[in-house]
Amino acid sequence: MFPSSIGVPLKRLELAVIGILILGIIGYAGVGIVSAGSRVASADRTLNSVVSHQNTLNATFSDINSQLSALTSNATFNPRDAVALVDKSVASSELASKTINSDDASLTAAQKGLHADRWLTMVGSTNLDREANRIAHARNALAAARTIATDKALEGRFWRSLYSGLADLATLNGQSSTGDLAGARTTLATMKTDIDQAAEQSNLDREANRIAHARNALAAARTIATDKALEGRFWRSLYSGLADLATLNGQSSTGDLAGARTTLATMKTDIDQAAEQSAAPPLPSELGQLTKDLQAFVDDYGKKLDAESGGDDAGAVASQAGVDADLAKIAKYTIDSIGKQIDDFYRPMIARFNLEIAAATA
Repeated sequence: MFPSSIGVPLKRLELAVIGILILGIIGYAGVGIVSAGSRVASADRTLNSVVSHQNTLNATFSDINSQLSALTSNATFNPRDAVALVDKSVASSELASKTINSDDASLTAAQKGLHADRWLTMVGSTNLDREANRIAHARNALAAARTIATDKALEGRFWRSLYSGLADLATLNGQSSTGDLAGARTTLATMKTDIDQAAEQSNLDREANRIAHARNALAAARTIATDKALEGRFWRSLYSGLADLATLNGQSSTGDLAGARTTLATMKTDIDQAAEQSAAPPLPSELGQLTKDLQAFVDDYGKKLDAESGGDDAGAVASQAGVDADLAKIAKYTIDSIGKQIDDFYRPMIARFNLEIAAATA
């Protein structure tokens, strides 16, 4: 026989185990929040660095374009000077492509870092998802910038050949006026090479441009698909919560308190999940508020069930007033208006996709 005092140490052991579990949960949440915050901060630094690089490149292109515009509008236009500027433009475009590829690799690494070991960062997953979405949009912007840089380089090579041919023409005119036939023949051969190269490059540019537009269309489609997935997860959680509400109403009307309590617990899980997912970019702020009103309903309905189970009629009546007020708030939301706002969010991206596809297939 065991001594009767064995119950005391067992109770202490149970309390110790519960304490350890609570500390473990708190520790897990704390580590998750810190880890998520650290990853978001690191991704933010990468994002800010990329934006800085692109601003510098934009300033360089703007300066070159201004110089070239001033040169070509001058009455004493000199093709040789234009060739020097075009060479500078091509070099800048090639540097831009290298910078864009490097920045995209950095963003890809940051994006993977946000998604790594997600089991550890469940508590801070909303901030991680929001940052991952920002990076996805930044990568799409880089995809467009890559196309621009590639097109600028191709265009620049064409203009170099063309301006070189025009410079040859100026030289040829001078040689003809002085009767330098031998020099004119040599210059004409050089001019033929430059103009033939310009003609070849004009066709290559057209095909490369079509491919670039197709890639831009895919980038736009990728963004739409990513946002649609985030939106879809929210709607699944919300509709599940609303289905729970319908079940809850049925159980309440038949007096099934035990079933109602079980359904309410499920509804709380669904609505809490919807509240967390409501920060997705396509979703208007009204949906975040709707989930808060639904959470308030869950809390008030839980109080009502507690009162009814305990035979507290006055408490049940008071709780019912809160439930009715929650339902009145929920009924005021206009899904058509919310749907229009979501459509407005996607409209520019869809327009861009259609524009790029049209350009790619022209």
